[in-house]
Amino acid sequence: MLPFLINRPIAVFMSFLGLFILGLVAQSLLPISLLPSTPIPEITVQISYPNMSSRELENTVVRPVRQQLMQVTDLVDIRSTSQDQRATLVLLFEVGTKTNLVYLEVNELLDQVMSQLPRDLERPRVIKTNAGDIPVMHLSIYPKDSLASLDLELSELSRSVLKRRIEQLQEVAFVDRSSFVQPQLMIQSDYNTMRSLGLTDQDVQNALVSNNLDLGSVLVKDGQYQYNVDFLSRLKSVKDVGDIYLRAGRKLVQLRDMAKLSVSAKPRRGLHLYNGDQAIIFSIRKQADAQLMALQHKFEVLLEELRSSYPQLHFVVTHNQSQLLNVSMENLRNSLLYGAGFAVVIMFLFYREWRSPLLIGIAIPLSLAIAILGFFLTDLS
Repeated sequence: MLPFLINRPIAVFMSFLGLFILGLVAQSLLPISLLPSTPIPEITVQISYPNMSSRELENTVVRPVRQQLMQVTDLVDIRSTSQDQRATLVLLFEVGTKTNLVYLEVNELLDQVMSQLPRDLERPRVIKTNAGDIPVMHLSIYPKDSLASLDLELSELSRSVLKRRIEQLQEVAFVDRSSFVQPQLMIQSDYNTMRSLGLTDQDVQNALVSNNLDLGSVLVKDGQYQYNVDFLSRLKSVKDVGDIYLRAGRKLVQLRDMAKLSVSAKPRRGLHLYNGDQAIIFSIRKQADAQLMALQHKFEVLLEELRSSYPQLHFVVTHNQSQLLNVSMENLRNSLLYGAGFAVVIMFLFYREWRSPLLIGIAIPLSLAIAILGFFLTDLS
């Protein structure tokens, strides 16, 4: 083999030059992160059920869900915690379990058990964790007027516009939003009017329940075609609630005629402060195979657009991983350059001739570039 290569120096040189160039190109395409994308053998199921005590939640929801999830493959243990209005189940698996497959299996089992749970229960959230799932940066948003407080308008803007604009970036996996306020509908009854009509608060409550129903679906066949027809009666706005009719003897009256309807903010359950000001915070997580530097560049462009579109708001980036990653990469780059430079100088001093040290000085970076190309071909970061 060696004589074959020695007799073809041009072909060998061109081959290695091509591999070196490909290695440089692969280096710019490899995803770089502070932590490796290592799956953790753990799945978390979060259950939320407002206005239910921990004991009732455990008996009606957590217990059947836990019994259903005991069928998951490679399951080692299930740990559950119940408290008022919410519960958490943590599924532990054998090390080396393929969490992607287990994640799909857990979702399938949850879909099967949903028919045994209360109809008004929101579908439990299934979360899988990864060592590289820590947020790459945080974005704090708050009004420039220090006297202004977070209101429903800003919270809705953060949900419907800002969060979606950030998640549209190709490198972003998803965005967590915290410290926002949620709306709630306030119904203030006019008791004099209700008393004259012979109505009570229970009548209003029954009318709200009867007008907010999900009646399921019906399968309609038309020859070889089949159609699923859903029957829904959902209250989605203040107008929908105000349009509800109640029967008062022989009369029909609308709810807005005997009650004042308004939207207000729910009591806060958490608070985020930036420099003493209340703020909404976004935790931004990137795709596992995304370039952090590419995400940083695109996010800065988007941030400038948001600042120009909403001049009344502050947009502040904190806990930016790209800064630490830049420092780490710069240190690594300097260490490689200094190490290679000193090694070549020492070899020149010991060999006392230039060909062997030059050959070694060329072979080391060439081997490094080819190794990086191997990383790219084997899908390693």
